[in-house]
Amino acid sequence: VLRNAKSGVSQAVQGMSSKRRIVLTGTPLQNNLIEYHCMVDFVRPNLLGKLHTFQRDFVQPILNGQCVDSTAADVRMMRHRSHVLHDLLKGCVDRADYKVLQSFLPSKHEFIIAIRMTGLQAKLYRAYLSKNLTVESGSAGGTMQAASVNQKTGQKLGAQLFQSYHTFSKIWTHPMVLSMSKQDTYDSMDDFIASSSEAEETTASESDDTAADKKRKARLRERKAKKKKAMEDEPKVEEETGDWWEDMAEEIEKADLLQSGKVLFLMRML
Repeated sequence: VLRNAKSGVSQAVQGMSSKRRIVLTGTPLQNNLIEYHCMVDFVRPNLLGKLHTFQRDFVQPILNGQCVDSTAADVRMMRHRSHVLHDLLKGCVDRADYKVLQSFLPSKHEFIIAIRMTGLQAKLYRAYLSKNLTVESGSAGGTMQAASVNQKTGQKLGAQLFQSYHTFSKIWTHPMVLSMSKQDTYDSMDDFIASSSEAEETTASESDDTAADKKRKARLRERKAKKKKAMEDEPKVEEETGDWWEDMAEEIEKADLLQSGKVLFLMRML
């Protein structure tokens, strides 16, 4: 959660007084040096200095040495700055993997249980396939080929694979999940927690306008342009509506626990 010093969460916890502070993260901190600074600054304030100073002394040299077109001098500087940063944080950063706890944890066993769908679930499954997808068959070199195509958009199944998967997961969990998901609303936290991209844009404007900084900004603009072009070229997929199951809405509303093998299995375990 502590990714950007300007986010609401970061400012709130920074204002809390405490004798000791500790941060646990499962993500390697070095993956994003801006997040690194934010978390370390919470544990040991001012250890890494101000953010624009940290960017000038560590972020820019380390990033410049990781580029495809980095020179030998850039790589040497990157290794030197990384070594200095590692030594600076030896006293407050403790790196450990799962092997530390391996001797204390019991053996892990995974069981895969196949559960048959109920009649209503199978009916909904077939209804989605029949109303949203059709199969085109053709021969090439004497062999049959088939492709699933959306009847409305004409796009192949691969273009909406994840959308179809989420619909199927609702069906095999319990039929009522379809109507529940249509009614649910979720509050957005975009205004409360700043993303990593916002942090990079904010801190980039605060850094010194050096030659290395200009080079990094140019690469950032190029990546944004490529991402924007890829999004524009991506085929538009119609958003899923509940029309395909509306004619079975009454059956779904009357569904009980027996209409889901997964829920029934869970209740018997409990």
